[in-house]
Amino acid sequence: MHSHVTCHAKLRTGFPALFLTVLLFLHVGFLAGCGLPDALKKRAEAMKNELSSLSAAIDKRAKTYEELEKTGPFISRYKTCADRENWGGSFDKARLKLGEGQNILSVNAAALIKKNSRKDQQALDNLLNTINDLKVEAQSLSVLPANRMQLIDHAEKNAAAMKEKAVADLARQRLLMTELVPQAEKARKNHPNKNEAITAKMTPIETRYKKSMESMTVIQRETTSTSPDYAYFADACTAINQNLTFIEKEQPLVYAKLGELDRSYSKTLIDMTAEYYVQIGRISWQESEYVEYPPETEYTYPPAQVDDETFEYFSEWPDEDNVGKVSGFFGMSFSPEVDKAMWARLNLDPMAGWPSSDNTAEYFVKETPSRLFHKYRILEDGKMTETGWVAVSEDFFYDNEQNLGMDLMVKPYGYFEEEAVKTATPQGMAYVGNPRYGRWVTGRDGLSFWEFYGMYSLMNNLIGMRYSRPDYDMWYRDYRGKRPYYGREKDEDRYGSGGVFTRTRYAGSYYSRSGGFRRMEDSVRGAGAGSRGRGPGGGGK
Repeated sequence: MHSHVTCHAKLRTGFPALFLTVLLFLHVGFLAGCGLPDALKKRAEAMKNELSSLSAAIDKRAKTYEELEKTGPFISRYKTCADRENWGGSFDKARLKLGEGQNILSVNAAALIKKNSRKDQQALDNLLNTINDLKVEAQSLSVLPANRMQLIDHAEKNAAAMKEKAVADLARQRLLMTELVPQAEKARKNHPNKNEAITAKMTPIETRYKKSMESMTVIQRETTSTSPDYAYFADACTAINQNLTFIEKEQPLVYAKLGELDRSYSKTLIDMTAEYYVQIGRISWQESEYVEYPPETEYTYPPAQVDDETFEYFSEWPDEDNVGKVSGFFGMSFSPEVDKAMWARLNLDPMAGWPSSDNTAEYFVKETPSRLFHKYRILEDGKMTETGWVAVSEDFFYDNEQNLGMDLMVKPYGYFEEEAVKTATPQGMAYVGNPRYGRWVTGRDGLSFWEFYGMYSLMNNLIGMRYSRPDYDMWYRDYRGKRPYYGREKDEDRYGSGGVFTRTRYAGSYYSRSGGFRRMEDSVRGAGAGSRGRGPGGGGK
């Protein structure tokens, strides 16, 4: 008996030599990689030199500043701002930051370098990054006086242009707020239960806008003063520009987020179907006592569409077992190794595309693919549509096989998108309790049930029943957004593919006509494994 597996055994010759080579390579690699990378140690050494250079630069800048602050021009132009902002103290702050970095380098980093262990590579890299951040802070503090003087000089020379830009920036903010504030007020009026969330989204933008108006007051004050403080003026112009950048980024996001509250939609699974296929492969060769390793020819049959029972059978067939064979010593004849009736369902010619030189073959299950489809009812802002067959992924299909007649996604009025219910829910139940859709009504028996009205009154007919208060309360309390809710009808599910209500309501669906409700009692899911595409048993080839 020829096996195309055993013909590859000769590739294993020379295994001991290869094994020793790999071991030697790993040993050498281990010895070479046991210490810290040279590049990292060089970086630490370079950092030491950079900190030393910065220390000298800070001392030099501090000395220059001490001499400069005694001069007449400095006193007349910058002293007021320098005293108010304590420019001289920035050098001491810079030295503190620098000293912190030097201490980490000389103690913590040095200990890791001395230890020289590869496993400390990330720790050392993190320390060097921290030291670099401190170095940058120290550098920034040491040049603060010089930068502030340059800013004051620039503001004095360009006051008119800077004010003009600030006025334009504030006008742009005012326009954006004019668009946003009515949207927020509308949302508060229509959805009072969301007032706290709306305020939380609006406050950062409103705060920025308020600060911009305060900054404009500073600009007006300084530009009309006989002795303007150009530091105040420049900072106010900068603040307005920075606030504009923030508001331009956040305003459209908040505007859209508030608009979500007025959107309502749901997607109900109203039907589902699957197309199942089995694809057979064949390897043939010429069996001869004179040829040890004859060439092999592989042939792949077109996928055969089958029913779910046949699909499950071949999906569960072990990968290592053939489904048929042709023996050629005494005349070629095909022998199935699977159930003959199952093989017949494939309607395949075993000798199709047969190579004239071959006399032996093995047949195997190459793949068991499937095509899976859903139909949905979409209800969006009171308007209903139904889709045709929509192809869905294997995981999504089988994850929702129990959810016929249920909403797979619901976003009622008064909720943000992130609050949408994405766990299977009885159709329309997520709308219950919201006065935008209906009201609670007390029946003659004294029990409360939900009645949809207005544009959503059609839900009463679509659902085919009325949700009771206890049913809704149980869903809302224990299931909403957590897990699917199928309810109970005596000892059975009420909703979903296995629900007594669903079996009646969706008796005319393709799912029902193809035996879907029957299969729910004894699911065929759970077959197959490995590289096979999942079938109705959930694990096909």
